[in-house]
Amino acid sequence: MNKQTHLTILVLITFGYLNATTINIPGDYSTIQQGINVSTDGDTVLVQPGAYIGNINFNGKNILVASYFIISQDTNLIEQTLILGTGSECVVKFTNEETNDAKLIGFTISGGSGYDDKGGGIYCYQSDPTLQNLIVSQNRIEYFSGSYKGGGGIYLEYSAAIIRNVTVKENTVIDNSGGYTCVGGGIFLSSSGNAILENLIIQGNSVISGDNGYGGGVYIQNSNNATLTNCVIIENIVNVFGANKYSRGGGVYLSNSNYSNLENLTIQGNSVISVDYGHGGGIYLGSNTTLENLTIQGNNIIAANGYGGGIYLSGDNITLDSLIIIENTITCDYSNGAGLYLSNTSATVNTSQITGNYGINSTKGDGILISGGTLSLTNVTISDNYEDSNGVGIYNWGATVSINNSIIWDNNIELQNNTSNLTVLYC
Repeated sequence: MNKQTHLTILVLITFGYLNATTINIPGDYSTIQQGINVSTDGDTVLVQPGAYIGNINFNGKNILVASYFIISQDTNLIEQTLILGTGSECVVKFTNEETNDAKLIGFTISGGSGYDDKGGGIYCYQSDPTLQNLIVSQNRIEYFSGSYKGGGGIYLEYSAAIIRNVTVKENTVIDNSGGYTCVGGGIFLSSSGNAILENLIIQGNSVISGDNGYGGGVYIQNSNNATLTNCVIIENIVNVFGANKYSRGGGVYLSNSNYSNLENLTIQGNSVISVDYGHGGGIYLGSNTTLENLTIQGNNIIAANGYGGGIYLSGDNITLDSLIIIENTITCDYSNGAGLYLSNTSATVNTSQITGNYGINSTKGDGILISGGTLSLTNVTISDNYEDSNGVGIYNWGATVSINNSIIWDNNIELQNNTSNLTVLYC
């Protein structure tokens, strides 16, 4: 048995395509798209290391397109097998109802500019592909014709895609004209259900706009039951330079996406910059959602008015379990909630640490500020949150607050309460 036959059989057995054909690139065809064109459902397009210039489209085929990474599990092969866009469209397209059996594994995806101003690297519309062991980097959406632009790295709409073990880095959505809302520098997910985003590194992505800008790392909107787990989301940015506009969610923006789950995340060093309004340096959250085992560290807001250097929350029935919210900052004329800001929400915070958050020119709540709604704190430590002269551990502005078995200490001011609806037990 020769080496090539052995590789082919291994691929077929690994992915269960016992009656399928393996198409070798460049052995059988010179381009990946030619291999896709002659394939049928269940086939494998197996690509040797190299740089392949040209956009590809799965054209509704439930096939496996993979590098030799699937044979050896050598991650160096991901960087050595590149699909490079021509700069005129997205690099990879799924738009014909592909299922999870349409798989893209083991490539670097770079040099894309989006389809209809969306999805610089990978564009998925009404399709549910599996994207695995990829690097999606240095894609850029810049030239606009619609009302909003999104997904510098990956764009998902009406999609239950599975995305695992993927690095999304250094992608950009930018509008220098000031007329368009820009969202999802790294990943855009909208109008979808049950999407899975797991084991991702989302780093150094940017949203830059003269209009509103949301979700430097990840943007999730109208997508119930989304899963974002075991991810590192670092050094992403939303920069809005237009007046009276909003900059939200430096790391993650999630809204109108109920029953979603954010678990085992590190959200660190993300930034929101705005001439006027900045919300959620680490996370902006406006959904019925559970957050569990998150580290929110070193995120920041620079704006005239800043809310939630670590996390900004609005919406109902939000649960935060086992969070570490530390060393987040707001540098603003009016800064509110350097660690955590809650706006007319019903939230429960359990077994969490809110420490060392800092507001410059802070007016309210360097640890927590809650404005309206209800908040229950159990087994929470709120300490060493401060401002130049008047830092407050918890600032309650008209909400119903219950604090149970918690530690509040070493803040400039431990608790400031502007309502009679406060219960404190065993603190």
